[in-house]
Amino acid sequence: MEITSIQIEPSTHPEAKVMATAQVVLNGSLSLRGIKILRGRYGLFLAFPGLSAGSPYRAFETLSMRFRKELQEEVLRAYRNMLATPLPLFG
Repeated sequence: MEITSIQIEPSTHPEAKVMATAQVVLNGSLSLRGIKILRGRYGLFLAFPGLSAGSPYRAFETLSMRFRKELQEEVLRAYRNMLATPLPLFG
């Protein structure tokens, strides 16, 4: 499975646990939206969206720990790159 693109939307409340949300496109064919980048006790991690409030199920899940680790590394790398990129003064 190839990660085709990653888009990061930073949180408007930097003091919150949710640092940003991400959208990931796989193989140019499947879009995974609503991935949250959270700040936890041991650093940043990803949380996947649920189907509805209170639902015990997820909208999607990674079945392979290897792919989940790769996905998390790539999304967090994109997040850190976004933070390191200076904002243009004139839009």
